[in-house]
Amino acid sequence: MPKKPQRLNIKETRIYCAVISALTGFLVIMGCLFVFSALLAKVDAPPVLVAVMSTLSLCAGAYAGGFTSAKKRRKNGMLVGIITGAVMFATIFLVSIICAKTAINLTAASKLILTLIFGAVGGIVGVNSRHRKY
Repeated sequence: MPKKPQRLNIKETRIYCAVISALTGFLVIMGCLFVFSALLAKVDAPPVLVAVMSTLSLCAGAYAGGFTSAKKRRKNGMLVGIITGAVMFATIFLVSIICAKTAINLTAASKLILTLIFGAVGGIVGVNSRHRKY
């Protein structure tokens, strides 16, 4: 008797995992930016502090995205985290070039490196975290 072909579950595909993890990362970025903007509305801060807050938001989002993707995949955490961080940085970088017409400078390179590092760390922690069984 021939075996039935197994049906591919959409929730187990790599693309679904990447999209969900990137959305998670972007939600964390937006949440951090919301908190920082509420804080800056109350306090007068120099432009350097605003840049640091945006970089912290980007790093937190990359960590959350790497953690989410690695937790779903359960293997290759560092690679999955780096890829997630690169996708998130590329998306934000392209949107900033198109909408804000920003130029490529040294801060973009440093943010790329930080995003890759925090995505990799999130991926490593995500793979090594405990897996819940329901």
